[in-house]
Amino acid sequence: VPRDWRALTESLDAVAVDADYRRIDEATVRAIKDAGRDVYLYTPNDPKDVAHMWDWGVDGVFTDDPERFKSA
Repeated sequence: VPRDWRALTESLDAVAVDADYRRIDEATVRAIKDAGRDVYLYTPNDPKDVAHMWDWGVDGVFTDDPERFKSA
């Protein structure tokens, strides 16, 4: 997530920010959510890798293995 994500999302009228799940933190997720945007993470293939992030407000994930998330 670039430092200027807020200005970028406003200029694009974006509804969401997509981020590498390995490089995002709780404060960033919460700031994006507070700005009224959704947060989607790419590309976790093990639900355990992002389990704690749902509590941060993450809206969804892009994954190569959706069946694993379906049962999680």
